[in-house]
Amino acid sequence: MSSKFLSFNDKLFRSKEISGIGAVGTVRLLKGNIVKLFNYIGRSIAYSSTRSFGSFILSFGLMSLFLHLGEYYFADEPEIGLSLAVGAACAVLAIPLLIVNKPMCMALQDFALTDFILYEFLLIKRMHRDAEHSAVTPLVAAFFGFIPAIIGFFVPIHFVVIGIIIAIFVTLALITPEFPMIATLLLLPYLELFPLPRIILICLSFITFISFAIKVLIGKRVYNFDIYDAIIALIILFVMISGILGQGSDSLKNSVIFTVLLLGYFPASDLIVNRRLADCAMNAVIVSAIPITAVSVIEFIAELPAVDFKSEYSTPGISAFFTSSSSLGAFMIVAAIFTFAFSVQKKNRAKKIFYFSLFVLEVFVIGLLLEPGALVAVVFASVAYLILLSNKIPNDVIAVLIVVAHLFLFIPIDKLNAVSKYFGFSPTLPAMVSGYERALRVFSENLAFGAGIGDASYKVASGMNSSGIFNTLLGIGVELGIFGL
Repeated sequence: MSSKFLSFNDKLFRSKEISGIGAVGTVRLLKGNIVKLFNYIGRSIAYSSTRSFGSFILSFGLMSLFLHLGEYYFADEPEIGLSLAVGAACAVLAIPLLIVNKPMCMALQDFALTDFILYEFLLIKRMHRDAEHSAVTPLVAAFFGFIPAIIGFFVPIHFVVIGIIIAIFVTLALITPEFPMIATLLLLPYLELFPLPRIILICLSFITFISFAIKVLIGKRVYNFDIYDAIIALIILFVMISGILGQGSDSLKNSVIFTVLLLGYFPASDLIVNRRLADCAMNAVIVSAIPITAVSVIEFIAELPAVDFKSEYSTPGISAFFTSSSSLGAFMIVAAIFTFAFSVQKKNRAKKIFYFSLFVLEVFVIGLLLEPGALVAVVFASVAYLILLSNKIPNDVIAVLIVVAHLFLFIPIDKLNAVSKYFGFSPTLPAMVSGYERALRVFSENLAFGAGIGDASYKVASGMNSSGIFNTLLGIGVELGIFGL
């Protein structure tokens, strides 16, 4: 490529580092006495012995058993099944913790399995080996264990346990912003198994952003502002404008949700700053894909008798933990690409065999789904990979693939019908073209700021619900308008 174009690219993608905002009010607050108090309490808990944690769990479990057994004998209609199970489980779990007497943070670091999972994989910050730090004694810990047990007597005990887990998670997330980012990648495919999955995803994105922002303010992390950040900031601006001016009551709410999710971009792009962190992020996706791959194969085998191979074959509903087979296909493509990268890059022979075997299984699942869109995406991803490998073709040429992917719009309708029937496209290609035409009409009627994000009325009017085009450039234009596009 010409030297002028390379120079333009160099200036366009240059970044500016930001870290530590000086002695402004926010930083003073973050370094003030209140924060120091919370840090002291947090470190005191972290450096408490395993016996202290065992005492807390044991007192919580035994008190829960005592209270709910009393309810069993004296209440007319006791509901204690889960409460007794939780209490008994906590009492048993406390026993091995009472045997060892070592600061908990050190015990977790000295045990190989927890050291790898917590500090190497989830990237939680290691604590210094400071044995002189103040700690909670086992007697005081036992007293504090009574408090959640008493609360669990008046509210469902699983709410208490979930509350404790959330408190621990948020504390660790605020200490190490990399941790909630990796946790998000791990949990993302399984969110539909939890109540309020959208709320969980929003909270994960928001806590990661807040944790990263605090670290940048106090100078513990570096924020690199570049062209991508400027584009994301503009998208956020037009998302909010579109939400305010959009059609329907849900437009503003969806704009706020989309904005919070977009905030997750900033920590993700600035925390993955070296090969180790990039490998951890990719490995989180690969690990999360292992159960999904296994479940998908089991689903196929279980439903195999319902498949009629004499007529047109169709997937008998493989979706694993996703809401549709197309969502599963999209995730499996990403997981397969990361797994393939690891199988190529790893030097250890055993690891290469493991990742390549997993890659083959993931490709097998993609094939089982028979999702035409997924298969087309695999072809385009393979072409993009070959372009990246070439020393003669500029990487910018990959952008041409976007144009090539839309050439089907110019194929005659009768030919599209034949292709759709042969490959089993759903919706059919003519329906997609029709959806494009309707969406283009909605786009032209809401040219400036779009029709709003997620508004059902305009989606139905444009046929987007059936054509599945809302993730295309035209779909972005419909939602955000020409400025957002």
